[in-house]
Amino acid sequence: MRKLLAIGVMTSVVMLLGCGEETASDKVRKFIETKDTGLLSKSKTSMCTDEWLKSAHFIDGNLLPTTNDYYQVSKYLYGKIKYSIVSEKKVGDSYIVTVKVTYPKAIRDAKSFIWAESEYADERDKKNLDNLNALYESGGLKDLEFEEEVGEWIVLNDGIDPKLSEGAVKACSASKS
Repeated sequence: MRKLLAIGVMTSVVMLLGCGEETASDKVRKFIETKDTGLLSKSKTSMCTDEWLKSAHFIDGNLLPTTNDYYQVSKYLYGKIKYSIVSEKKVGDSYIVTVKVTYPKAIRDAKSFIWAESEYADERDKKNLDNLNALYESGGLKDLEFEEEVGEWIVLNDGIDPKLSEGAVKACSASKS
């Protein structure tokens, strides 16, 4: 009986000691929720300024200025995005965290809200955005269709790898000059 009690106490102590450690999945979840660039890998972002990192868009969201005609519908749709951790696996010194993103199909259909103010937006895109906005204003966006995508995040010893593209590295490096 004493052995069982001792094993139970030891197991509880081990479990409590492990509770304080943040897993790779916890780090990714926290980054998605807070967009805290301090969670990014210092070795992968050392050439970037804090301002550049904060202006980079690692997570999809409503990027429109509040004065844009489509700001409210964009805010509504992006507010419906859900992220969930699917798995975490250790590979060498890093972890690969698989994340499922569930988002309203209307976001993809609208292409990109940010192009609404661009000179590159064509009439068809503008008309689609106008129709989407009219649906939102009339309450017609209640029964949304959703789509899913799965992506991988790499968590290194010093933080999350932002997987900067070659162009982003050049822009990021230029920001330090």
